[in-house]
Amino acid sequence: MKPLRTLYTNSHYPLTLVYKDSDGNPKDITGYSAKLVLRQSLSSKVAATVSADIDGPNGKISFKIKPSDTDGILGEEFESKFLLGVTLTDPDSETLTLLQTNVLIKENIVPSEVPSA
Repeated sequence: MKPLRTLYTNSHYPLTLVYKDSDGNPKDITGYSAKLVLRQSLSSKVAATVSADIDGPNGKISFKIKPSDTDGILGEEFESKFLLGVTLTDPDSETLTLLQTNVLIKENIVPSEVPSA
């Protein structure tokens, strides 16, 4: 998986991870849950939370970041660096951090609804 480097507001972004065992085989994660969070800094409140669709037997964790997840996230700024994190929680409520990275969020210059002429 290539890391997500730039995310434009009011756009759709699919992100799929595959959880694998030490031999590189997909691990069955049936009954697990996963979430993705965006925040500007470790001390700031979470700006967006996205829950995953889990394909347990294939170890697939799929997120769909929707336009509504980023609507207004930048406030008055045109762009800003955010932290993106993903956690996986097993049926016993034990949580594992799968991903932590930086992502640049930019305001989309194309409005989500283009007026008809």
